[in-house]
Amino acid sequence: MFASKLIKTTAAFALLGYAATAFSHGYIESPPSRQQHCGVEVKPDNPSSSKCNEAFNNYGGQSSHWYNFMSVVAHNEGRKVVKSTSNVCGFDGESFNPAPWDTAANWPTTSISGGNQTFVWNIQNGPHFSDTKELVFWITKPGFSFDANSTLSWSDFEDQPFCDRQDGAVSKNEGSGTLSANCNVPSRSGRHVIYGEWGRDAATYERFFSCVDVTFGGGGNPPSSSSSSSSSSSSSSSSSSSSSSSSSSVSSSSSSTGGQCEEQCQWYQDDPRPVCANQDTGWGYENGQSCIGRTTCEGQGGSGGVISSCDSTPSSSSSSVSSSQSSSSSSSSSSSSSSSSSTASGGTCDWYGWAAPICTNISSGWGTENGQNCISQAACDAG
Repeated sequence: MFASKLIKTTAAFALLGYAATAFSHGYIESPPSRQQHCGVEVKPDNPSSSKCNEAFNNYGGQSSHWYNFMSVVAHNEGRKVVKSTSNVCGFDGESFNPAPWDTAANWPTTSISGGNQTFVWNIQNGPHFSDTKELVFWITKPGFSFDANSTLSWSDFEDQPFCDRQDGAVSKNEGSGTLSANCNVPSRSGRHVIYGEWGRDAATYERFFSCVDVTFGGGGNPPSSSSSSSSSSSSSSSSSSSSSSSSSSVSSSSSSTGGQCEEQCQWYQDDPRPVCANQDTGWGYENGQSCIGRTTCEGQGGSGGVISSCDSTPSSSSSSVSSSQSSSSSSSSSSSSSSSSSTASGGTCDWYGWAAPICTNISSGWGTENGQNCISQAACDAG
């Protein structure tokens, strides 16, 4: 059935719609939302893994809609005020209703724990920082039972948001085009869904919507395709090699200064964050704090990545930081070299201050290659 839809709605048409309208607004990037999994990472006309096949097959609308993952939008004051919408994840929005991400399916999940969690909204193609009003999040009730054959309803969710961050409590990173909020996630067990809103102020009352499928106390369901596993394995191996090199450097510094070092993730221009010990991708929660998987950290654009943070004397610290930066630079150079060898243009696009990699296999709009977002040469030139 899915194949016939693709015949009727060609990849070229999908990309055209994607280039024209998709990159307008925002969605939850981390922990990965339904849009991040099925729209950003996996696309219906050229799926890189099978994790979204069920959602793609079950959706009754045009396959091009999946490319509009940033356009789940309406002009209202959101769930706190509007109680009459039928659909949860798309909130009966203006681009499509229901949205692709309202589809009943066995969506990919991410493992989290109750407690402090950072939620990151990607708004880089509609960077409305000055008129952001709030980030708000709801979670399903403790007795919620996920059913892949049924769509979500508001009766599944708590009446009140567990996290309501107004403008002053929202972290704005214009360099990476992200908004983030630190929230205290309620304790749950098993599978649940977190629904979030990014709202702009009364000048527009423009609002965007996103759902995150999570499991408490267990692992998420990862991509199952062999190509994805191979890519992940390769990335993990490369990351492990880099880690080994970094560890060696840190060990040397530690032995001479008596200080202690630990790996952290430099997430764009934010303060360094812990690297997860028990998961390699996505965001997690360990030792009472949020953490970032190594592969996710290394795959971000720009100059971020895994760094070494050391507790030592000022002079030793300087030496350690220099060593860490050298290691990071070497890793970055290696990554760049690898990318260059497989990318015809081998360049980057200065996208409003962000050095976005230029896609190799996509001629228009945006895509995901080598584990990171990329932009086509045509979209870069048009921007």
